[in-house]
Amino acid sequence: MNLVLFILICYGLTSILIWGKIFNAIRPKYSFFHCSQCVGAWVGFLVFFALWFSGIKIIDNIYYGWFFMGCLSGGTSYILDRLFSDDGLSLNVKMKQD
Repeated sequence: MNLVLFILICYGLTSILIWGKIFNAIRPKYSFFHCSQCVGAWVGFLVFFALWFSGIKIIDNIYYGWFFMGCLSGGTSYILDRLFSDDGLSLNVKMKQD
């Protein structure tokens, strides 16, 4: 359950940083805020430490947890960002033709 909570927190915070109107003023200055995978990874690093120091430990080793949970957050944030939009589920799958 903690893992699902972690993924949802990271995706929510990543979406706010990338798409939220509150960051419209600083977003054009920094291209970093246009990549859901990059922002998701850094959000994962920070959320992991926040949960760790609040007593919620998903992985027992802080160093492995920091790295792996950051990677998990980056990957899932990217996937979820591609799957969902303001209009709901978007399944625009392009098939490669030979």
